[in-house]
Amino acid sequence: MLKMVLACLGLMIGAIWALADTHQDCAQSSDLDLSIRACSEIIGRNSSAWAYYNRGNAYYNAGDYDSALADYARAIEINPQNTMAYEKRGFTYYEKGDYDHSIADYTKVIEISPQYANGYFNRGFFYSVKGDYPRAIADYTRVIEINPRDATAYLVRGNAHYRMRDDDRSIADYTRAIEIDPLQALAYVNRGNAYNNKSDEDRAIADYTRAIEIKPQYTNAYYNRGMVYERKARREEAIADYRRVLAIDPKRVGAREALKRLGVDP
Repeated sequence: MLKMVLACLGLMIGAIWALADTHQDCAQSSDLDLSIRACSEIIGRNSSAWAYYNRGNAYYNAGDYDSALADYARAIEINPQNTMAYEKRGFTYYEKGDYDHSIADYTKVIEISPQYANGYFNRGFFYSVKGDYPRAIADYTRVIEINPRDATAYLVRGNAHYRMRDDDRSIADYTRAIEIDPLQALAYVNRGNAYNNKSDEDRAIADYTRAIEIKPQYTNAYYNRGMVYERKARREEAIADYRRVLAIDPKRVGAREALKRLGVDP
């Protein structure tokens, strides 16, 4: 009798371990085929939102966006409050170029979690991709209200203002991003571009120079500074910057053409 009990107990433990392994395989991302098989096995036993979500992730990572969308939709049907499924479905729609559905999914995320800053940030990104900069600015502003020290939110809001040709507001946002994160090279380059638009060439050069100090291989900073130097008739400095661009990225056609324009070889 004792042997039968122990044998049954051993079978139960083995089944539990097998089930645990299946769940682990479903959730991992290193072997996508294994993940899909394991998640499918779980789904075959029980319509699990978790398994549909993880299988959707595996399909997404494999580039099978249609299958991913179907699984995220099923996860949402089972659990309509599953914000992660809405998020991943939103990015899957983005990969397919369907920005309206991306926005709709992130709007749902925000409805479920109104204080979730990433929901507003990502929806703002999709609005920016569509060229709807006023709505993007509104969403980035909401991110800043939730997290006033989010340097990246100031940076991307500055980009939206820049796209709307509002250089003063873009400069203000880039400046705030730099105050929060003084090593954000992109904020210096973008602020330099805005100063350049305002013909404030000395400030533009200073910002490009600071970006180069932070990120010495930053070709855009060298190239943009070179253009300002060229416009200010600082020929040798322009040549040096264009040559530096080509040293880092030999395929940069604009720098090569600029050197020809200045009558020198690359």
